[in-house]
Amino acid sequence: MPRKSNARPAPGDAKFVFKGTVMKPGASTLAQVPKGEPTAIVRVDEIFQAPPALAKTLGKQITVKLVKGSKPKAGEEVLFHANSWLFGDTVAVESLKQEKPAPSKAMLAERVTDPTLNLAQRELQTRVSDAALVVEGEVSSVHLPQAETFAATSNRASEAPVSEHDPKWREAVVNVGVVHKGDPATKQVVVRFPSSMDVQWHRAPKFHTGDRGVWLLQSSKEATPPPSKQVAGAGNAALRQPGKKAIAATAVPGAAVYTALHPMDFQPANKLESVASVIRTAVGKNS
Repeated sequence: MPRKSNARPAPGDAKFVFKGTVMKPGASTLAQVPKGEPTAIVRVDEIFQAPPALAKTLGKQITVKLVKGSKPKAGEEVLFHANSWLFGDTVAVESLKQEKPAPSKAMLAERVTDPTLNLAQRELQTRVSDAALVVEGEVSSVHLPQAETFAATSNRASEAPVSEHDPKWREAVVNVGVVHKGDPATKQVVVRFPSSMDVQWHRAPKFHTGDRGVWLLQSSKEATPPPSKQVAGAGNAALRQPGKKAIAATAVPGAAVYTALHPMDFQPANKLESVASVIRTAVGKNS
């Protein structure tokens, strides 16, 4: 049976960009495609960027859910910007944008030939562009948030039920060696992260003393939700404002608190050589 992809990226954020030839409009390679959907069977002729599962479709016929109102003809070549839709014996993707391939191909011509690498580099550039601070450094210590430490010794803490999706927040103190984006005077930051391996949090980076690399740190745009245990006192106000100066909530009073929740938000030291140019390019575009 086909399964729906779990990924639901924002409209316009196409992960699968390919040139294809329309083989049969109004048809599908999957019987389970809902009736009434505007689809076409398309042969994948050239892939510019793709997640690993779709990078294997080169030369194959797949189903494309077309952009509403579009009516490509049999034999027409189209550049599709699409995302995963259904997986079964074959693949179905949902097109977000369609255009004639000639001018678009020229814009993509300078990209490297590995479509999965293209996608990874583009996503990394997006994370760098969205980051409030990009720093290179080393974790000097890991702690419980100060308010959580207080909660552990408070009688009131036992009154609140613990959620099965409790993130189990921890704070990594990062000594900054190089600032790639943000305040160049930054010497130390606190990175709040979920230590839980629950399905809701398992993909978020976990940090340990001695970890070295580059952090793509988020502040107000991806604020950490407050801990599940509500504790009275000044610490909670700071916990609700990751990315802003934390006074009583952290083990480093006065240090700025950030999050790094996306798998790409931490690039370990052994990957720095391969991602350095991507980071420099992304920072340059936003400077």
